[in-house]
Amino acid sequence: MAGSLIRDVGSVEEWEHVKGLIEEGRSVIVIFTAPWCKPCEAVYEIVEGIMKSNLVEGLQAFKLNVQDLQEIALDYRVLSVPTVMVFKGGKLRLRISGVPREKQIVGALQD
Repeated sequence: MAGSLIRDVGSVEEWEHVKGLIEEGRSVIVIFTAPWCKPCEAVYEIVEGIMKSNLVEGLQAFKLNVQDLQEIALDYRVLSVPTVMVFKGGKLRLRISGVPREKQIVGALQD
């Protein structure tokens, strides 16, 4: 289960807020997930570890349930969970379907 460091995106309005952060150039991780997704739990642990390490100032992370927000998942062509997207400087820096390695995420955020 994701802890309090990764916030749920539960509505289109909340997603609009996340998109605003991305457009502002903030460092944002979005995890496309589903309640039945066991590998997603490993992703939460990796992302929370990165956030606790404070390697990236102002890093924010969100998880989006593809079953609840199918339109958004379709807009981003998410075909499997977990799918992890890392944004920095207003650009998509990393997209991985499956469980990424911590160094992949950190590398995308530090480039």
